[in-house]
Amino acid sequence: MDGNRPGSPVRTLFPLSALLFLSWIVIAGLVAPGCREENALPVDRNIPPETFLTGAPGDSQTAFYAVRLFWSGFDQDGEVTGYEYAVTESLPDLTNLEYNYTTKTDSLFRFQVEEDREILAHRFYIRAIDDDGRRDPVPAWTFFGSRNTCAPEVIFEKSFALSPDLQDTILITSTATQAPSITDTVPAGWSTCFEWRGEDCDVILNPDGTVDQIGSIQRYFYSLSPLQFSDAGGTINDTTQCYESDQLSSGPFFLRVRAIDDAGFGGLDPTVRSFVVNCDPNSWFDRIYDKDLGDSVAVVFADSTGETGEFLPLRDGDTLPLPQTGVDIMGRVRGADKDGFIARYQVRIPSVSARYRTLVSSDPTFLYERLTTGDYVIQGRTIDNLERSDGTPAELTFYVNRAAKFVDEAPAVDFVQRPMEGETLAIGDDPTTMLLRFLAIDPDRLNATRNLVQYAWKFDFYPAAQGGIVRETFFSDYQNGNAVTRGGAWEAEVSLQDPDNQFIPGEYQLTVRAREIGDRTRQRVVTRTVRFTLVN
Repeated sequence: MDGNRPGSPVRTLFPLSALLFLSWIVIAGLVAPGCREENALPVDRNIPPETFLTGAPGDSQTAFYAVRLFWSGFDQDGEVTGYEYAVTESLPDLTNLEYNYTTKTDSLFRFQVEEDREILAHRFYIRAIDDDGRRDPVPAWTFFGSRNTCAPEVIFEKSFALSPDLQDTILITSTATQAPSITDTVPAGWSTCFEWRGEDCDVILNPDGTVDQIGSIQRYFYSLSPLQFSDAGGTINDTTQCYESDQLSSGPFFLRVRAIDDAGFGGLDPTVRSFVVNCDPNSWFDRIYDKDLGDSVAVVFADSTGETGEFLPLRDGDTLPLPQTGVDIMGRVRGADKDGFIARYQVRIPSVSARYRTLVSSDPTFLYERLTTGDYVIQGRTIDNLERSDGTPAELTFYVNRAAKFVDEAPAVDFVQRPMEGETLAIGDDPTTMLLRFLAIDPDRLNATRNLVQYAWKFDFYPAAQGGIVRETFFSDYQNGNAVTRGGAWEAEVSLQDPDNQFIPGEYQLTVRAREIGDRTRQRVVTRTVRFTLVN
């Protein structure tokens, strides 16, 4: 029995160890689920909502700047409680869009255009928000252009100049945009005042067929050039402006006013009022008193005899003979200015020189010498103390060198023209040639013993041998007349340039030119045309 004791304690302890092990397993099992819950990632089973544009302009289309957009949203595991929208004019960074919240599913939006452009492209984004605050990660969007169909208009209520004593006014009505066409002139020393308002005619058609006026003016900008180089104003209250006389120098001014409407559009062209400060002086050719000439109503004199000092009155439109030494012209410029005084006197003949000559103020007399053949205009003008020149100079037109004249007969030189106008001639013995005779007299240089004129000719039309009409359009070379026997007459045997090289019965039209002999600066050309008939 003593040999089994040692074994008794072992048998007693084993059941206790097993019990402890089982207890540990149970405890570990109870603790383990709680540890897994703390270490796992959170799971969001909320499905984001979806957004739909149900009414909007088509992609890349153009719509009126005030357009109603419609949208809707859907959430699979909840409900949509609101929306956020954003507008941009370019392709944006979607993470930086500035959204606005709304609970509506449609709204009337007024998209902006630029001040000087009627159309501007926009992107419109809309995204739904569900009852858990979850937003649609991919907003619905559309891209379209907004158009302003009616430009805002500026209407001037007042536009006038005011005298220094505040007693007299001048209305300013000119809308010219360039100085040459300005019509309103403000005397030097006067001030100007302007007042305007704006109108915008943009309207919208409602679904029920009614029309609402929605356009409105938001602000005004104005500038008076060349006084102001940039726009002034910028508010809805900028509707009046005055300019004092010390701000206005002599010259043209342009007041430009632009109204900006609720779409941001200012129209393509501003409304203009233009005026000139400082009246231009009046100019005229004054009479020259000379003890030999006397006081004449003619204001310009010409020496066309070739002998210096023998000046005769020249009237507008006169044609002067051309002596060998040329023609001399003399006159005087005068003027007056109603809001200043005359500072300078000037004259020019544009065909001689485009620049004006300034005359001596104490005696503004001019002299042009040795003028040759030409059509001339003398222009005289004055300039006032504020450097304003006369916009309508005094003018006188004259011509130098009388053209040659055709004559039908000249008994002194044994001449008769051939053929005469309407004459009927018989075809000669030689049908390939014809005798033509013409005489032109130069009234400035009559001399029967000298060859003074050259001639060229052409047949405008004549009958063809095979039937029909031949038309010749080229002149012959100039030829000298027979100065010895015909006193400068032209006499020539001519032939036609047709297939048969013959003159045949029918109607003919002949044109002859005569020009003076000499350098080209002294030549004038005269033309004579005759119709005649040839018979067998």
